[in-house]
Amino acid sequence: MDPPVFSAACPRAIDWMGSEILFKGEITRFYFRKCNVIKVRQYQADQAALREAMRRVRLGRCIGLFPEGGIRVRERSILGDQFKLYDGAFMIAALQKVPILPCLVIGSDRLYNPKSLLRRPPIWVRFGEIIPIVGEGREEIERLKRKTIESIQNLARELRAEGEIQEDDWPQTPQERNPKIPPPKLN
Repeated sequence: MDPPVFSAACPRAIDWMGSEILFKGEITRFYFRKCNVIKVRQYQADQAALREAMRRVRLGRCIGLFPEGGIRVRERSILGDQFKLYDGAFMIAALQKVPILPCLVIGSDRLYNPKSLLRRPPIWVRFGEIIPIVGEGREEIERLKRKTIESIQNLARELRAEGEIQEDDWPQTPQERNPKIPPPKLN
C-alpha cells in the first residue's frame, strides 16, 4: 500500500519499481503496466529494470523504489538495525545525476485490514530534504546510502518526538496483521 499512499501525497507522478510477483495475473499485469510500474526480478540484479528506470529518468520521470527491496519491518527495516539496502536507487541517481528525495510512510499496512474500509486509519507520510549528487562512482553511491539512512531515521525520530505515533502504529508483518497468513518459507 506504500506506493499508492506516497503517490497520493506527492504532487508529481511517480513511476514505481515493483516486484515481478505483481505481474503474475492478467488483471494485475494490465493494471500495473497502466500505472507505469517497472517490473523488477526479485532478489537479484536486474539490469533491464535499471536500464528502463534510467531511460525514464532521462525523460524527466520520477522513479519510486524501496532500496530495502520491498516490505521490511522492525529490525530488518531501515528503522531497525539489521537492514540491508540495495544499490539500485543510488546507482540510478549517481549515474543520471538526479537527486534523491527520502520518504517515510507509517500506518499504511493498516489498509490491509478489511475494517479500514469502514473507517480511515491514521497514516503518516514524511518527505526528507533532497539529497543532491556531489560526486561520482562508488564513493558517491555509499554517500547517498548514508545520507538516505540518516534522513529516514531522522524523519522517524521526528514523528516519535511529536508523540502522535504509538508502538502499534509501526509497520507489522503480514502475519501480525492476519494470523491466518502462513510465515514465509526460509531458503
